[in-house]
Amino acid sequence: MSSRTASRIVYKKFAHLPKDLTPGHRRNATPPSTDELSALSRAVTATGPPRKRKIVSAHDPVIEHLMKLSTNRSYRLRKETCVVSGWKLLRELSDKYVFKRVLTTDALPSDHGIWMEEGGWYQVDQKLLRRVAHLKSFDGGIVGEIDMPAPTDAFGDPRLMLVFDYIEDPALLGTLLRSAVSMHWHGAFFLPTCVDPLHHDAIRASQGALFYLPHRYGTLDDLMKFVDHYKLCLTAAHYRGADITQQDFTKERGVCLMVREEYYAPFGIPQKARKLRIEHPVDLPDFDMRNLDVAVSGSLLMYQMKHHHFPEVSRSPFVASPSRGRALDWKRGIHVLDPYQRSIPSPMKQITPAADKVV
Repeated sequence: MSSRTASRIVYKKFAHLPKDLTPGHRRNATPPSTDELSALSRAVTATGPPRKRKIVSAHDPVIEHLMKLSTNRSYRLRKETCVVSGWKLLRELSDKYVFKRVLTTDALPSDHGIWMEEGGWYQVDQKLLRRVAHLKSFDGGIVGEIDMPAPTDAFGDPRLMLVFDYIEDPALLGTLLRSAVSMHWHGAFFLPTCVDPLHHDAIRASQGALFYLPHRYGTLDDLMKFVDHYKLCLTAAHYRGADITQQDFTKERGVCLMVREEYYAPFGIPQKARKLRIEHPVDLPDFDMRNLDVAVSGSLLMYQMKHHHFPEVSRSPFVASPSRGRALDWKRGIHVLDPYQRSIPSPMKQITPAADKVV
């Protein structure tokens, strides 16, 4: 089988999917099975790289299109695609998604593992690739165009939500998204005052976290309706707030943590929000939370909220978490749940099933 035939197989396999589909797994469409993906991957990688086209001019329509995608938010929204870069990220996204275009400086290896549409591979020089990726050094790199991750209204059972308000630096936003995924937070809510989360710096800093994290966009009124609908407690990071480790969240079903760059925000946080801060370490009496950027302070608050107050919450909003109705005391390592609920062992101590005694 030729490489051209193998590329056509990949293209035809996904050509039937409707246009409004989430990247690679479009909405209301049945995604390809693991066996089908594995078979197609073997067909492509076994026959070498697909057919390529070489680009030598910065005025080529493909280069101009990708440059506008990476710099112009309205153009991204109109085309519903974005630009990602880096071999590691493209290979991870290729497990679920198909790229429209892929740009490289060298020939693709036979085991590249990158899914792309037929005729979507372009070979360019280092200078053009650096311009598209907005990097000064990009040796042996790769850039791809992919459908934007679609926002959703189906959050399942969210308990830990992150709200972005007045974030000006896309790299800081990407760092917060990556921290949210690594700490198993359930979703993100973007207010209109936040920078575009699909900015090329945000995608690179987050390592494509938005492609896996449920998210939505909305106004402050939409956020209040969201909080009321899911019965969450709205909290906000603030240097004058209360120590997060000393707060009582036993009666709360979940939280929405609002993070923002205070020096950038012209208005204060909503009055309904509970202000929280990071307590200064013992050996740093002059510690001030305002000296930390929002990526550091937000990540610390997410960690303390998760591990101090909601350690029992599941990794995903689509996986049921245990009820907080009866007594669930992770600090003492003792769990008294409803008889029909599954007991959750403490991560640090072992509990005997007969009597709730710590061994």
